[in-house]
Amino acid sequence: MTNTELLEYIKQSLVKRGVQAVISVNKVFMRADKNKSGTLSKEELDDCLHALGIPLIKKNLDKLFKLFDVDNSGSVSHQEFLRTIVGEMNPTRAQLVEKVFHKLDRDKNGYIDSSDIICLYDTSKHPDVVSRKKSPKQILAQFLDTFEMHFSVIVRHERHELGVETGDAGPEGDHGGVQGVLQQHKLHD
Repeated sequence: MTNTELLEYIKQSLVKRGVQAVISVNKVFMRADKNKSGTLSKEELDDCLHALGIPLIKKNLDKLFKLFDVDNSGSVSHQEFLRTIVGEMNPTRAQLVEKVFHKLDRDKNGYIDSSDIICLYDTSKHPDVVSRKKSPKQILAQFLDTFEMHFSVIVRHERHELGVETGDAGPEGDHGGVQGVLQQHKLHD
């Protein structure tokens, strides 16, 4: 199997299993990254493929790992994984992503983190707030918990693309997670 055929086989196999959008690829990566290092070893990639029902013989696994490990570091970063599976964005999409990024990056620090999201998410129309089951503060905290738990990333802008980093530290360090953001914005109960 050539490199192109192998990569196309992997992409088509992932599509058959419902992995199409970037968010799905992110979830696959995060599940595969068992030690939460932000990278995949060859063993983690192999386990990931097996879990998805895409077992490869050792020769093809070695080939695939080399395709993913663009920088030859011996591990596959999230960005390498994403770019290999999804590919580069076309110019129209890159322009749209740039526009959206700049709207979401409220503090203009080059990152989209929970402090940016808190400025944009209006809880007043949430069904649980409308029905008075929960307060706006509770819904916001729940949303931010979900944001950090499911994405477990900070989105950053880099050369007209959206990238992701594992963890919850921005360019100046730890933001203190949801509780830190809520306290910073005086929204914590």
